[in-house]
Amino acid sequence: MAYFKKLLDDHNISAYRLQKDLGLSKQTLYNYTSGKRDFLAMDVLLAHKIANYLGISLDKLCTDALEYQKLTNKRPN
Repeated sequence: MAYFKKLLDDHNISAYRLQKDLGLSKQTLYNYTSGKRDFLAMDVLLAHKIANYLGISLDKLCTDALEYQKLTNKRPN
């Protein structure tokens, strides 16, 4: 499972809801939730927007993503 999909699941937020609330394109969201694009390579402004939406710090968001990557032995795409 891609980290971004897990993050949304953990916060009980659908990709559709995030897309609508933050004005993201379907393709952008699909690329991150499917793992086609590496979450850690996300634009910092978008990552900040998502962190604020979820009520967590950008630091925690990035730290958790790195930890998830280590635990699952996933390499950036």
